[in-house]
Amino acid sequence: AACRLFGQDEAALLARHFQSLTHPDDLKVQSCHVIELASGEIDDFQMEARYLRPDGGLIWGLLSVAAVRSEAGALRYFVAQIQDISNQKSLIAELSQRKLELEQANDSLTQLASRDPLTGLLNRRALRERMAQEIAAATERGTPLAFVMFDLDHFKDYNDAFGHLQGDIALREVAQSLKQSTRAVDIIGRFGGEEFLLLLPETDAVEAVQIAERTRANVAELSLLHPLTVSAGVHVFHPEVAAADGAALPSEGPAETVPLAQADIALYRAKHRGRNRVESI
Repeated sequence: AACRLFGQDEAALLARHFQSLTHPDDLKVQSCHVIELASGEIDDFQMEARYLRPDGGLIWGLLSVAAVRSEAGALRYFVAQIQDISNQKSLIAELSQRKLELEQANDSLTQLASRDPLTGLLNRRALRERMAQEIAAATERGTPLAFVMFDLDHFKDYNDAFGHLQGDIALREVAQSLKQSTRAVDIIGRFGGEEFLLLLPETDAVEAVQIAERTRANVAELSLLHPLTVSAGVHVFHPEVAAADGAALPSEGPAETVPLAQADIALYRAKHRGRNRVESI
């Protein structure tokens, strides 16, 4: 059985030292256990180890070793048994790989379900979930959360003039500009059509307007078939103010309803006052 396991004939196997058959990475642990056996610290041990075959292949074995001692307790010899567990290890490795592939597939599906296919930004549904999460986090921390709503100015005219394909390219360029204009902690999504929403954690009104102005300016400098501009509305959710006003937990609708509506009102003001500007409320 040992000859079949190690791929050697009896004479060759008897000429080998057992340690020479053990994979170097497993030899140290195995040697430590043998020393513990010889010193009487333990009576037996069991471990999984890799063993080398003459053809360069590896086998996995379950090594069980026990010490046989005299009546006086002196070590007489070791009894060792190796069970071939290569198939089990291969099966476990295959199952682990399948599990990893499944997790990756699930992650991909989650990404597809939460991302806008055109721009790669969060979609409206995912944005709604993040708004609720960020409001809860801001309320727990007692920190402000800024809402910035952007809308492309005269985007219908751009589509009519250059076609929807060029309109899609413009939307992707704007989305990229939004990502480059904001911070790593900020949440960006396509709220619908030519509307985009930024959620800026731990950001007061002054800083939120600065980020919105920087984003507006960067969009205006994009190299498109015709210049495009954006209008922006800013509203900052303050947990203590919302709680005092009874708006932290609206009686009807989700928690983000009030701050989102306020950002939309500010956006309407920006549109009404000439577009290509930022208004806050």
